[in-house]
Amino acid sequence: MNENVRKVAYCPHCGNRAPQRLIHKQVYFERVWSVKDGSESKPVPCSMFVAVCETCSYLLIYENFGDQLEENQFHRCSLVFPKAGRLHNAVPDRIADVYEEAHRIKEIAPNAFAVQIRRALEALCEDRGVRHGNLQQRLQDLADKGDIPPMLAEASDALRLLGNIGAHGVGESVHPLLANAVEEFFRAIVEYVYVAPSKLQDFKDQMSRYTKKKKPNNIVQRMLRTADFNVQKHVEGQVLQRVKKGVNSSLLTYQKAALGIGWRPGIAIQHPLY
Repeated sequence: MNENVRKVAYCPHCGNRAPQRLIHKQVYFERVWSVKDGSESKPVPCSMFVAVCETCSYLLIYENFGDQLEENQFHRCSLVFPKAGRLHNAVPDRIADVYEEAHRIKEIAPNAFAVQIRRALEALCEDRGVRHGNLQQRLQDLADKGDIPPMLAEASDALRLLGNIGAHGVGESVHPLLANAVEEFFRAIVEYVYVAPSKLQDFKDQMSRYTKKKKPNNIVQRMLRTADFNVQKHVEGQVLQRVKKGVNSSLLTYQKAALGIGWRPGIAIQHPLY
């Protein structure tokens, strides 16, 4: 492998478009199944490219499905680590675009990031048909409609306050670790409103296709009958657990940072939600 391959690409770690140097290629075979009849097909060759950002020295991993692209095109592959900031395709483009723009500046401008997340929340409210009142009122309307659970409405209010600090605070700023908590809250709301229902529908579609080919057993029939009934409670419980875990982790790390305990500039903070 040629270790002198360098390409300029966006690095989510540091938020810069910077030279990235290819340091490793790993080839493997992916199991695949026929969409038509569900039978297993011949394994497909795939590969992963590992690169290092020459600005921040962090690693990036690109997936090269089908092993189609050459080493000098590694930056055109799908970035799988770290996440590049693109939301699930079930999220409307207007919201996803604002979030992607916010994600690009999170590391270098946390204040501006919080303001952009506020804009993304406003776009979400408009998409759900809530267009009147200030953001706090709109979020409460979403909770009253059942689009988001009350706990997430309260969390959304915290995002609104942080957005105000980022835009208007004098002598105040959004700490980078609090920016992580802001992102976790926002992504939890997006998952509840858009992603989980989309995944449920995908599951039901797949099960329907499967049962057309094979006689469904009692277990499959019960799964299909109860999916709609259980999804609200299941998704709400899972999302709220992840929010609590993620925010507690971020805030605990923030408190330690404020006290000078167990953190110093340059130490990467893990994102517990994603």
